[in-house]
Amino acid sequence: MNVQTIILREVARSAASATERTDEVAADGLLPKFSDDPFSPSYPILSRVVKSNKKNKPENAAFGTISTMANTLSIMTYNVHRCTGMDRKTSTERIAEVISGYDCDIVALQEVDSGRVRPAASDQVADIVACLARLSGKECELHMERERCGNVILSRFPLHLVKAGGLQTPGIRRGHARRGALWTEIEAFGRKIQFINTHLGLTPRQRLMQAKVLAGPDWLKNLGCIPPVILCGDFNAQPGSAVHRVLMKVLEGPKPHRDDGKLEKTWPSLYPFMRIDHLFVSADLTVTEAAVPRSELTRLASDHLPLIVRLNIP
Repeated sequence: MNVQTIILREVARSAASATERTDEVAADGLLPKFSDDPFSPSYPILSRVVKSNKKNKPENAAFGTISTMANTLSIMTYNVHRCTGMDRKTSTERIAEVISGYDCDIVALQEVDSGRVRPAASDQVADIVACLARLSGKECELHMERERCGNVILSRFPLHLVKAGGLQTPGIRRGHARRGALWTEIEAFGRKIQFINTHLGLTPRQRLMQAKVLAGPDWLKNLGCIPPVILCGDFNAQPGSAVHRVLMKVLEGPKPHRDDGKLEKTWPSLYPFMRIDHLFVSADLTVTEAAVPRSELTRLASDHLPLIVRLNIP
């Protein structure tokens, strides 16, 4: 493990323990000051750049290296189920192997455990990044943003936080699982891309209200949300649902198909029969490929299959 990864492991603690950091750590500029309210504008956000210079790993594991295909961006959206697989074993290394194996430029993760669900657990983001550093066979640079509700964005390209917050509305009870979104601006191929990662609720009413918040002035219709725009995540809703229709009024959604012409499904990973993971794009982006990889590893590592989309940046 290299020095930079060790630093990340030390800095990227769980959101639960972040509020207990000493003034000395905060003074170093490594962490912002946090509010105890998970929906406060200042709730925990961690941003790091990790570099790896390991040379003794296979060349086919190259996450963290910039693609040579001009103006082409590959994106993975993946609910990692707190890194607990269908065999009920928790393994951040398997998740890292999935990410590394498909060699995407940007990876949006949902349901990453940072200690809120199981405070005794290690920080899974740091563990995943450490595994990626080990798997990489080339010098790499990885940019990261995260938020308290379990959404994480990993990028080969520079990015900075625009906004992170909850999708709560007055009609959603505090007892429900808290859902949030993470909005970053990613600089790639001379363009500034607005990239939003989210995970919506389990009940139809929750999801619809959260989708309307996303499609409203705080997020997708915000004056700063200028195309190109990408929204992805686990929406817990299928194509044609009320949630899907709300978001399709603002953005477009590619539909991955199998070779036999049937629509690809993403959940549950062993025998998928629903497509609840989606990626939406603004009209100026051209989707050239969309796929849901089904391998022995992807079917085992999480209860979701990853969705991978390749698109052209104008």
